[in-house]
Amino acid sequence: MTTQQRNGTNPKPEEKLTEKKTLAVELGTGLSIWAGVVSEEYLPELRPWSKAHKVITEMQDDVVLGTLLESVSVPLLDSPFLVEAASDSDADKEAAEWLQKNTIDSESFSWLDHVEESLSFMSMGWFLAEIVLELQKEDGRFWLKDLMPIGHDTLLRWDNPDDLGYVKTFVQQIRTNSTMPETRSASLDKMLHFTFRGPKRNPMGRSLFRNLYRPWYFAKNLQVVEAIGAERDVGNVPVFEMGEGYYTDDDIAKIKTALSGLRMDETAYLIVPNGAKASPFGAGGKVYDIRTIIRDYQHLMRQRFFMDFVSLGSEQVGTQALAKEETSFFSLALGSVQRRMVEVWSKQLINYLFFWNRASFPEITGPPKLIWRKPGKLNVQSVAQSVSTLVSSNVFTPTSSLEDNLREAMELPPITEQEREEYRNQQLERAKEEQAMFNPQETQGAEKPKGEISGGDTKTTVA
Repeated sequence: MTTQQRNGTNPKPEEKLTEKKTLAVELGTGLSIWAGVVSEEYLPELRPWSKAHKVITEMQDDVVLGTLLESVSVPLLDSPFLVEAASDSDADKEAAEWLQKNTIDSESFSWLDHVEESLSFMSMGWFLAEIVLELQKEDGRFWLKDLMPIGHDTLLRWDNPDDLGYVKTFVQQIRTNSTMPETRSASLDKMLHFTFRGPKRNPMGRSLFRNLYRPWYFAKNLQVVEAIGAERDVGNVPVFEMGEGYYTDDDIAKIKTALSGLRMDETAYLIVPNGAKASPFGAGGKVYDIRTIIRDYQHLMRQRFFMDFVSLGSEQVGTQALAKEETSFFSLALGSVQRRMVEVWSKQLINYLFFWNRASFPEITGPPKLIWRKPGKLNVQSVAQSVSTLVSSNVFTPTSSLEDNLREAMELPPITEQEREEYRNQQLERAKEEQAMFNPQETQGAEKPKGEISGGDTKTTVA
């Protein structure tokens, strides 16, 4: 690889790189990080991280946003995992089986629980899990003991950024048995670090809820206003008109207490002095439908992850074509989340495992691959018609691997090689019987009798 110097000239032949080498980095990502604290957020309501964490936790408890998270996590958690060997060699197959025992079929921790906790990187913007290895004396290998989740609220700072903009150390503040919080740090090289679309290589990513803070804030406060209005008989404010006479400060204080505590419930009453008058103060000629405004904000929140199809039936709007289009975009969004998480597992977990066990797998051609199936169910009728058309058009070859993949995708029971061979023999026997039924003379073979064909004075012997 040749490099271009700052003055525009090419390097001399003797200066050409003969080995892999990183040249000096002269620019930066522009990430605003001071003393390990990322300060990219401009809203004071979401600074510092301890404050933003509380707000995001409250947003997760919202009905609409909670449904959004569930609509994303449930299909992903239902999608199966499998491990694929790098090749058909015995060494690669053994490595794939060992990786599956360490992850999907692990007995020391739950892989599904790890995936579920890792999905919190969408709402929080980031997620960390520490890789814990354990040396087994039986085979001398480092087995994966746990993927310990790190609490988001324990973040203190990020340390040791390199020239390429990557932070190398995570520092946390955690409370143990002691009364004072304890500060701990660990290298990110031994952690799984998930980030959700973090610009400038921001280790904290960018929360999925960041774009939803404004509509959520207004919807939340309007719900409180709506509840108060319902309690006070559709938003009317009680007004007290004082009559003639002298009112002491104690009288005025009691009147204020009575008006502020006025609620439309079974204990509602108001004692009015002689000459005084209490009446509700309306909102004037212009009346706002608060419920409609709240629904508009909730509609905006559902649009964040193409989740509008959830409300198509309840709000009596939308068509079947619109629902199909939105579900297609939602599937693409789920696929992007899957690819991001698989990339982290492949680069930060699988490579880490086989680095520590490189002496145990010297003959592998490459590390195994972790496959995460797409969420959702296949339309069996549509797939069957498509495969039938492609096979009859000689685009697909009906091989055993094609059948195995279709059975797995359609969640059909697998078939063994013995069952497949028995089925083929039955088909051959059936074909022979049908041929013998329609062409009985051809089945006699060499025993077919000879005959003579007469033609004038000539006789011809034929078989």
